[in-house]
Amino acid sequence: MAEIVLRRATSDGVVSAKPGDTLVVELEENLSTGYSWQIASQPSWCDLIASEHSPATSDLMGASGIHRFRLLISDVGAGAIELSYRRPWESLEAESDHVSIQVDAR
Repeated sequence: MAEIVLRRATSDGVVSAKPGDTLVVELEENLSTGYSWQIASQPSWCDLIASEHSPATSDLMGASGIHRFRLLISDVGAGAIELSYRRPWESLEAESDHVSIQVDAR
């Protein structure tokens, strides 16, 4: 049961995991703009267990913090976790950014 940390730079390619592993997706987020990361879709065998925002460590106004999604791999399968950076009150088509993480759980 490993914890696999994924950042923007590791979102390309396929992530290998096993049932019982936890994926921790870390993405920069600036809540002062109204934008936040949200899971647009995820495989049925990938359960969201936590979603949290850590504020910036800088004293600069408007500095980005980090959003962490913790997802438990509950079964075998292959699929994508889709994340959208958008304002919650706007439509999905109005997203500012998108990350797709391919996961192969065996």
